[in-house]
Amino acid sequence: MRGDIRQRSLLYRGTRPLPSVTGKTAIIVDDGLASGYTMMAAVESVQRRNPNSITVAVPVASIAAVNEVEKLGVRVITVTTSSVLKFYVSDFYRYWDTLSDEQGVQCFKDWQARRLKDTPIGEMVIKAKPPVSKARYI
Repeated sequence: MRGDIRQRSLLYRGTRPLPSVTGKTAIIVDDGLASGYTMMAAVESVQRRNPNSITVAVPVASIAAVNEVEKLGVRVITVTTSSVLKFYVSDFYRYWDTLSDEQGVQCFKDWQARRLKDTPIGEMVIKAKPPVSKARYI
């Protein structure tokens, strides 16, 4: 799993360095936690970069996944949890469209182009809005 995560990180990040989180509060957001394994790998990766604290924010999660992620010493915030035997994040969405990696990379490129267009050179404040998710919640 870690190899896949590393490969995807490079695909999405390119040559940009990892953001500095040392001494900061890191917030990791995902569409939900089923088993929690991917989130645990993300948390462990961020922990190695010495943040002050880590918060995981998800709209839905299995109770088992929340318990496992919290064992890493992070705060988990979720709108709803469930203890069903077969937990699928997609069951909590009215529409569930999976983006390919290529579509995800293109979304980031489009957002970056809009951001750069709206930010004067040398200005630190970003005026552009982040990309609008096509995910629709129940």
